[in-house]
Amino acid sequence: MTTPHLKLGERFGFMNYGYLWYKPFDDRHVYCAIGDSGNIIYTDKDLGISVGMTGTFKPRIFDRVEFIEKKILPAVAAPSNN
Repeated sequence: MTTPHLKLGERFGFMNYGYLWYKPFDDRHVYCAIGDSGNIIYTDKDLGISVGMTGTFKPRIFDRVEFIEKKILPAVAAPSNN
């Protein structure tokens, strides 16, 4: 289901698409199930992390992946000061 079967256009951030799963990056093992209105399951096999999120985002689905990449992953990877 994560094997890309279709390369999507600009509206979808040029992501690859399998069977209900998107592959946003050609060179990374990142897979996303992206639903309506901001729902997303994001998995990064190399980092061993999954993120599930609901919410309202802009109409472009790749904005959700960008949000996770820029806001969530750095916060999770940051060393704890405890």
